[in-house]
Amino acid sequence: RPWLLHVSNHSTVKQHGIFYEVVRRVRQSIPDAIGTIIGNSYPAAKWNVGRLGVQGGCWYRCRVASSMRNDVTLRWNVPRSDVVSAIQEANITFLTSAFECSGLVLLESSAAGTPWISFDLGHVRDYPGGVIARDEDEMTKIAIDLLSNPSKCRSLGDEGQQGVRERYSWKAIAEQYETLYETVLARTT
Repeated sequence: RPWLLHVSNHSTVKQHGIFYEVVRRVRQSIPDAIGTIIGNSYPAAKWNVGRLGVQGGCWYRCRVASSMRNDVTLRWNVPRSDVVSAIQEANITFLTSAFECSGLVLLESSAAGTPWISFDLGHVRDYPGGVIARDEDEMTKIAIDLLSNPSKCRSLGDEGQQGVRERYSWKAIAEQYETLYETVLARTT
């Protein structure tokens, strides 16, 4: 079954409602597609009720939505190795946040060879292996297109893996720092 994945906590800025809607719309064209949100809740900060176990963000809304639908499941307290495995096995990873600085899950998706779809946030435009969507409608169309074109999915996955190796591996990052240090040193001498 085509598997759509969203990995994030249940902060309202993650806009899980958009993911639910994208999955619903994708299923109109590809009925056996399913979605999963992997992410923990976080304590409610308002009035410091988190210390009493009250969850914040969209945790309760997502729990109710998933209990009333059979197309999106929630997973929480998932071991890191299982999250990595899910990213590797999913067909597409999504980032539906209202804002994000980095969107590291997209780099993880790229490294795993899993294509991603995201809104244009932070500097995700620089990341390889995915597609930027303007809105929920475009996100749905892109997802349907990718799921209907396995070779396009593979191509994005390959592009992501190669891009991560070239620009975001520890070796590549260390080389970038070394170049930066050498440039700064050359300017000061």
